Amino acid sequence: MTPSGPVPVAGLRSGDVVMTAPRIAARIAGHTEILVSAVHLVGLPGIEIDHAMTQVTYHHLLLDCHDVVLANGAPAETLYVGPILAKILAEGPPEISVAQFADSELSDIAPARPFPDPKDARKIIAAHIRHNRPALEKWPNIATTASV
Repeated sequence: MTPSGPVPVAGLRSGDVVMTAPRIAARIAGHTEILVSAVHLVGLPGIEIDHAMTQVTYHHLLLDCHDVVLANGAPAETLYVGPILAKILAEGPPEISVAQFADSELSDIAPARPFPDPKDARKIIAAHIRHNRPALEKWPNIATTASV
């Protein structure tokens, strides 16, 4: 959702993380701006799983810090190399270069916005559906304004 209305964000997968800025999130998760997995948005108007999609190619943006950017008009996170991803990369397939993460402090970087636990994320989206509220009620405070 953008200030001018819905914008299609092609290719979101269930694990992709997008930003919401609802008052409902503040009541449930204690934060006005949160990052939720795209799968939790299913059920909101215009958001459904595309079962015909069989392959996705990812292009991640790795910045000095975890941030929120505009992706096709919608707020979305850059690559977050937290402890879980750092471990996956270290144990991952050889075609993924992990040398850049070996002595890096990237895994210690704080997330750009809080990640609510999945149970709270489901409650937040369910409340939006129940009250017929958009997931993005106001234009969020995004420091990075470059479109991707």
